[in-house]
Amino acid sequence: PTRVRRAEWNVQKRLASLREDLHDVLKALLGSAYSTHFGNTPFALRGGLPGTTARLNAWFGSCASAVNSGLVPPSGVALVL
Repeated sequence: PTRVRRAEWNVQKRLASLREDLHDVLKALLGSAYSTHFGNTPFALRGGLPGTTARLNAWFGSCASAVNSGLVPPSGVALVL
């Protein structure tokens, strides 16, 4: 079996920027399919309240699954990358 290597990197972005530039765009691109893939992993609440990091980690995990499953169109994949 082929082993897939995990890639990690750090980026500093404001929560509002992540919401507007990534979350909102992906949600619009996916339409009703958004709730199917992200329904159990809501995006972080506004204001950076406690639990923000955990919500973002879970949301990005769902995002990676959606991309890897081919659900996200190429324009959305480009945003994620």
